[in-house]
Amino acid sequence: RNMEEILNVQSEINGIQEEIESASGRIEYLRHSSSFSTINLTFYQILNSAVADPAKPSFSTKFSAAFKEGWSWILEVLIIIVSLWPVLLGVLGTYIVYRRTRKPKINTA
Repeated sequence: RNMEEILNVQSEINGIQEEIESASGRIEYLRHSSSFSTINLTFYQILNSAVADPAKPSFSTKFSAAFKEGWSWILEVLIIIVSLWPVLLGVLGTYIVYRRTRKPKINTA
């Protein structure tokens, strides 16, 4: 209606525009900050204390487990021996060369 009202409306528009720019700047800052954020998550599992401990394993269960474990040890030793074949071959070759080049002892009895 008059110039004073137009200036008041323009002032209010400028204030609202400043708030919008401030909010968008804050959103951009938070977006940038959240890309470098670390989330620490702690997870708890509720255990039912009413459940009893499992029974002790029987003799046959223990025996079969021990047999399987012993067998796996034997296989591991076999794998180690196979992986060391170059060393064993070198030792055998050195022994053979030593036996051939060694002077025989003469008995003076």
